Amino acid sequence: HKFMSNVRIISAGNRETDKGIVNRQPMPLCNRETWCEFGIDVDQWCEWAQCKYGDLAAIFIAFMQFRKPLICTYDPAKAEKNVATPRTWEKCIRYFNAPLAIDIKQAAMAGAIGDGPAAEFWGFNDSWIKIAKLMPAILKDPVKTPIPEETSLQYALSIAISGTFNEKNAQTLHTYLVRMSPEFNVLAWQMAVKRDPNLFTTDQFLDFSKRFKVIFN
Repeated sequence: HKFMSNVRIISAGNRETDKGIVNRQPMPLCNRETWCEFGIDVDQWCEWAQCKYGDLAAIFIAFMQFRKPLICTYDPAKAEKNVATPRTWEKCIRYFNAPLAIDIKQAAMAGAIGDGPAAEFWGFNDSWIKIAKLMPAILKDPVKTPIPEETSLQYALSIAISGTFNEKNAQTLHTYLVRMSPEFNVLAWQMAVKRDPNLFTTDQFLDFSKRFKVIFN
């Protein structure tokens, strides 16, 4: 069969070192292909999750930014049936937001990503609940509302702010963000403008870009 000129063939598979049922291809075939090895990027996964699931993925984005190594816990040397990968984290987004009893959600997530990552996530969920209670105070008084000391809370807060940002409250939230550490200020703005490009036109984004112009060079 002769393919049309606009057809390209792309194949994907695991590495031999992954021990994922890989059959070695003969050298003549390998020589006719162009080989590329791809890695996992947490920030890209977070952007993808935000685009696909919106607010439903907010807590997972915050958690991934806080615990980046947990995006993939696969170890070929260990015979584990359930490990954390970008694929199984997506399953967890669906499990977490499904109308299930909390014990069923916890069991399903542990079955998808493993007991360790699941336990850390549910611990982080306690921080997320605290942040939900803090947001009204920030919107009311961004100058006097305290900034959490715990790092986990600050990650959760920056993602919560990014999901709340709009043109009307940009001044209020920006006022609060400039009081936070630079890394959380940048994280909140980066996620916010990807969700709502209209924020690029605000005076607050202009101020932010001047403060952190190094990241735009």
